[in-house]
Amino acid sequence: MQSRLEKEELQNQAKVEAQALALYKNNPLEAKNYLTDYCDQNVKKVLKDWWPFLNF
Repeated sequence: MQSRLEKEELQNQAKVEAQALALYKNNPLEAKNYLTDYCDQNVKKVLKDWWPFLNF
């Protein structure tokens, strides 16, 4: 599971960085909010995927 999650994130990395840079050029606060939201969603996804392992 870890390798799948890492692979997905690495595949999205260039797109995320390009979007953040485009936002930053126009409005740094929008870029900050975009990256914060991206990280928040990523953490929620990882926790959802890994949480069932605590039941073992």
